Amino acid sequence: MKKSKLIALLPFLAVSALTGCNRSRSTGEITLTIWEDKSNKAVVQQLCDLFVQKYKSTYYDAPNITIKVVEHSERSAMEDMLTLAPTGKGPDIAAVTHNTIANGVAATIVAEATFASDLKERMTEDAISAVTVNDKAKGDGIYGYPITAESQVVMYDDTLISASELTSFETLKESGKKLGLSLTGDNAGYYTWALYTDAVMFGEDGRDASKLEIAKPESIANVKYFYNTFVKGSNTVFENCDPETALNHVVNKRIAGFITSPYMLSEMQETIGDHLKVAPIPTLNGKTLSPFSGYKAYVVSRYSENGALAQMLCEYLTSVDSNLIRLIEKGYLPATPFDYNKDIRDAISASEFASVFKQSYDASRVMPNIPKVQSVWRELNTKVSNFYTESGKGDLTDEYITAQLQDATDAILRG
Repeated sequence: MKKSKLIALLPFLAVSALTGCNRSRSTGEITLTIWEDKSNKAVVQQLCDLFVQKYKSTYYDAPNITIKVVEHSERSAMEDMLTLAPTGKGPDIAAVTHNTIANGVAATIVAEATFASDLKERMTEDAISAVTVNDKAKGDGIYGYPITAESQVVMYDDTLISASELTSFETLKESGKKLGLSLTGDNAGYYTWALYTDAVMFGEDGRDASKLEIAKPESIANVKYFYNTFVKGSNTVFENCDPETALNHVVNKRIAGFITSPYMLSEMQETIGDHLKVAPIPTLNGKTLSPFSGYKAYVVSRYSENGALAQMLCEYLTSVDSNLIRLIEKGYLPATPFDYNKDIRDAISASEFASVFKQSYDASRVMPNIPKVQSVWRELNTKVSNFYTESGKGDLTDEYITAQLQDATDAILRG
């Protein structure tokens, strides 16, 4: 197995990290706080404990290190850091969704990654691009340590629905069963984006804020067919709900499963047990849909009193070995290439969850990480919610769909 370079660098880094920590040295104690999603808290705490052991065995007279892993949603972490970091109440490290990093950089609360060159060696180009923020005054900078690659799947109870009934939305409808899906509200745009198969989101590389085309022919046709055939009135095969609520509906057998991201995997495992299965998003009218994919990443706060040590910990937590541990224990895809080495390849093949996550990821598009993407959700969520409301009244027309999507596009470009 290819190892991270971190262990070889520990003696030098220990001295570097401690040089700027005089106050911590005098007290003989350093404390780092990590905000981490609850589904990863246990495995990350184990990795942190291993880091401390290796650090102390390499630099035996270093101050005591305590690493606190605090439960915090990655989806709201950056927003909360913007408020808390300047007050000294924020974390040293936070797990965030990659599309929020640019906002943290713009607000000068996120530090540039110290181990950028090492990250480039072991991470995919998509992963590096996801955590790179283009600042014309400072050049291209890597500001995050990619952790996992994620896309959308169906998580379901195999006693309530079969894999064959989930191959397409048509077979789902024939089964007479339902899935949970966020069709309105703050998650509606994200969880229905798979329909927009020919839409252009900020150019080919996702970095040109002037290039946005959502009202494209195939996307309009997909929206029309999807809502009129599978969502309209009593014909719906969906329960309109977010993943957290959908889990309760599965337990109550109101729905058979729901469309979600991998962050719900642990809760589903705890609740459904061996009956939990995952499947790619069903096809629509014979088409493979393209959901958004993204990366979870660690960022280091510029306000951390132990920033150098925090950078070292991020490097350790995203090493090849740490990626492999998450993959084996949790089934989460690594941010390294999926064929990085035999251990990674074998672990993906052996995991029924990771293998499906890979299939979904391969069909996906990586969410852009420029600041303007935040206005996409603000506008698109409203229009997607309108599609759901209007489909309850009758068929959606090409004209209505086009007008809604063009209105959203114009508002995003203006914003």
